[in-house]
Amino acid sequence: MEKGNPEIKRTFERLGAFAKKNPDLRIWKVDADGYGHTDVPETGHPDYTVIYPPFAFWVEAKDAERNFEFSVISKEQREWLTLGPKELRGRYNWSKLCFLWLWMGKSLLDKEYRRRAWLVSWSHWLAIEEKFTTSDMAGMPFMLAQSISNRQKGLCAVTQLGPHELIWGSDRSWIIPKDNEFWKVVESLKH
Repeated sequence: MEKGNPEIKRTFERLGAFAKKNPDLRIWKVDADGYGHTDVPETGHPDYTVIYPPFAFWVEAKDAERNFEFSVISKEQREWLTLGPKELRGRYNWSKLCFLWLWMGKSLLDKEYRRRAWLVSWSHWLAIEEKFTTSDMAGMPFMLAQSISNRQKGLCAVTQLGPHELIWGSDRSWIIPKDNEFWKVVESLKH
């Protein structure tokens, strides 16, 4: 389980929503010698199903300290977040209903790498990620890219994810600011 998952549940519950953690499917078989191994393919289902009546959203939760490697999001997860569950593919714009919740940093009290969180729609995440991959970057640094060229392009989480940043609340949950894309999606679904 990624650290901080209870924060997602508390954040959405504070809004009157219901957030259910979907279990990561892992089955172990033990052979005669007592050794185990996994035998179940990854399904790609996002970590959370969020019901914000009358709408449903899906949230994939990831974290990193100083650099978020894009490969942490598996091929199966990318497929689900983009196309939805196999039985419903082609019926909805799933990437609009799916979000990436990303934490970076050490802790909320750390002076150098204070923990931050962002909530980004999957479709917007893909556009942000492409900025990095077209600059030959396999991940997103927290504050500073290594090369001067990539620094000049603002290729770091703090710069690229700034509009999606959440605010730490006093009730041990994150506040989704009114200008966050989540609220724009909710409003668009009402019409």
